[in-house]
Amino acid sequence: MGFLDRMVSKAIQQSTGINTRRIVRRVGAGKLLMMGGAAIAGALAAQKMGKSQSSATGGRYNTGVGNRPAPPPIPPLPATPTSAPEAKSLPPLPSLPPLPTAPAALPAEITDDGVPPELLLPLARTMVAAAMADGSLAEEEKELIHQQLAEGGLTDEQAAQVRAEMVKPASPQELAGGVHSPSHAQALYRAALLAVRADGEVVEAESRWLDALGSALGLNAGRLKELEEELLGALKAEG
Repeated sequence: MGFLDRMVSKAIQQSTGINTRRIVRRVGAGKLLMMGGAAIAGALAAQKMGKSQSSATGGRYNTGVGNRPAPPPIPPLPATPTSAPEAKSLPPLPSLPPLPTAPAALPAEITDDGVPPELLLPLARTMVAAAMADGSLAEEEKELIHQQLAEGGLTDEQAAQVRAEMVKPASPQELAGGVHSPSHAQALYRAALLAVRADGEVVEAESRWLDALGSALGLNAGRLKELEEELLGALKAEG
């Protein structure tokens, strides 16, 4: 699991008690944050459809008019003759120049966590700031974040920035300055929502911080309510 996968997995587990590794591995933290409840609903539908098809066929042949026993196996084809007429040899083709060497590494378009690379740091900063929205960061939370940072996913410089913000978190306005599209803005808010709810409750200071983040991201109150209902409703359905 990537850096963001682990952070999202832990946040969901603490707030819902659901088997988060199963969710995040099947849906992916990136899709969950970018698509919200739609990603979880799609994964649930695919899982139910797979179970339904498996139960319906049950190892029998489906003809469309009811289930019948599977047809008998097709007999093997006759063996190919051991020898064949010798073909005439053709003159060798002229040698071609070697192909150009491929570059050692191509630019990555997506991280191991399934998010655009430019969004990974803003999401990490947002989850740290959201965890500190009530004014403090518990020691176990600090240890968890330090461990995740050590396991990679961010550059050394980015990890150092996140560690510094564990002492003085970024403001909602600073976080919003790192995104430039509506889909990225909504992903940041979903990440913040998961982090705030990780301790099982949302106190007044955290609620005000979420409102401030939503406003800085350009999301109105109606859209914030929709995002919360989509994400949390899908998680409840998964559980």
